[in-house]
Amino acid sequence: MQKTVFKTKQSYLYKCLYRFHPLSRAWFPFSTLLSTIWYDNEYDCAKARIRHLKHYEHIRKVAPKENLLEMELGDGWEPLCSFLGVPIPEVSYPHSNDSEVFQNRHRLGKGLLVQLVVAIIFMILISITVPMQAKDLYGRDPKLFMSYLRLCE
Repeated sequence: MQKTVFKTKQSYLYKCLYRFHPLSRAWFPFSTLLSTIWYDNEYDCAKARIRHLKHYEHIRKVAPKENLLEMELGDGWEPLCSFLGVPIPEVSYPHSNDSEVFQNRHRLGKGLLVQLVVAIIFMILISITVPMQAKDLYGRDPKLFMSYLRLCE
């Protein structure tokens, strides 16, 4: 959690820019809600670990042993398929949310968000500067201004 969700949630840049990315607009409020429910919105690994261990303990108490599979996500298909009594798929075991993949996706997303904001600022500056410069040129030399307009035709 410290390398993935907590790191993202604590990023000032991400907090400012997530609204500009469609997936992040949904993920950020959802993860905030989960963080509030699960961790009291504190990004403390020790508290998160205690909370998860208590949850696992509760599940072990209430779930019948024969209906409970405990496995590490890195264990692959074998324990899961064996537990469910189904054949092992021909595709590799998914790992799209491991720390490295998550961090790379976050870095890429953050980079794209920064580029988007820079592009928006650039477009705003251009849309303000060009008319101001045109007005200034027209005020100084209307004939020159009109000749530029004819070149654009």
